[in-house]
Amino acid sequence: MKNGNKHRPDQSSDQRRHVPEPLPQCCPQKKNTDISLLQEIAPDLFPVLRSGKTDFAFGPKFGPNDASAAFYEEYSKRLGIKLDGTENRQLLLAIDDWLRTPYRFGGCSKRGIDCSCLVKTIYEDVYGIELTRTTRTIYKNIRYRNLIPVRDKKALREGDIICFRMRGRRVSHVGIYIKDNKFLHASLSKGVTIADLNKKYFKRRFVTGGRPDEAGMPGTSLSKLESP
Repeated sequence: MKNGNKHRPDQSSDQRRHVPEPLPQCCPQKKNTDISLLQEIAPDLFPVLRSGKTDFAFGPKFGPNDASAAFYEEYSKRLGIKLDGTENRQLLLAIDDWLRTPYRFGGCSKRGIDCSCLVKTIYEDVYGIELTRTTRTIYKNIRYRNLIPVRDKKALREGDIICFRMRGRRVSHVGIYIKDNKFLHASLSKGVTIADLNKKYFKRRFVTGGRPDEAGMPGTSLSKLESP
């Protein structure tokens, strides 16, 4: 005669299953970890300023005041631009920090950023100049000479704002000129990237450049200036 009760494992043994203890952490979890301790553990770890906050990254220990040949050699590789040692170091650091950030219309963070906020943020961080938030009002500052217009592409200099008409007659895109026809912008398809102003696509759409009056730098605020 078959036993109708199937064999069941001892439930008390189930309850006594061994639960492993958590592994000890190598470092205490603190919000404000001592920088010197981190650098002692990892000599190649160095603090960098990312959008106003201190972050850490691995790589050569370069800072905004480093004028060494190694600095410019490293950033020539990172940015794909031949540097000669005269470029603004803070601008190079800011460009490298934002590169490959995804595009997001209306965005202004590392999760996503649009072209006008990219220009505005870098101008504030590098030059201490407060710009307007939108492409249209940035262009107005150039048009009404709150910024010095630069109509000739050959006259563009490092840090100049450049404006484009991507479609229609309205200026709808801005970027920052670097050198040798290379400029930084937030591309819809590629995110923050470096492009060539000599490429037919951008060459046809270029409207003007603009730069602040050097006598008014830094600390200039153009955030409320739109027209006379």
